[in-house]
Amino acid sequence: MTETIKVVSRPAFAARAGAVLIIQGEDGPAVCMKVERRGLDFVRHYLVPLDPRPADGAGLTYLDPEDEVMTCAGQFRFVLGEAAGGSPGVGDVFTNSRGTFLKVAEHERFEGRKPLAYADLMTGEVRSRQEKAVKAVYPGWWIDGVVLDHDGKATLQQIREAAAGS
Repeated sequence: MTETIKVVSRPAFAARAGAVLIIQGEDGPAVCMKVERRGLDFVRHYLVPLDPRPADGAGLTYLDPEDEVMTCAGQFRFVLGEAAGGSPGVGDVFTNSRGTFLKVAEHERFEGRKPLAYADLMTGEVRSRQEKAVKAVYPGWWIDGVVLDHDGKATLQQIREAAAGS
């Protein structure tokens, strides 16, 4: 059975944290995760390119809340692969007692804050200071598609094709 992949355009603020986004990259459509940083009186919206994986690791790219983004209703299916020791590098996935995170570089620089952040793969929230008590590092992680909200599954290529047809 062929799954119906629904890709819709909406403002960035309307896409949930952890959402599947499709953007037009330099080399064609790129699949990204929308992540959010919540403060006391603000929410900042970002995307993290996941496929193709950036050569320099992963980084947060700011999204204006009013920018239109292409979204696919579903959840990424991450495969962690083999665990490695040591500290995670930018672009590595790791686990600690609080969850599973992707270490990303921040493109925005704020005085007094390190240029690193951690995207929670389950919630899509951006967190800081997650490298204490790292249990395992997964430098060879990959995405085995997207579990669609209506119980189907799609490959990243199918999502790119659906976005191109929208």
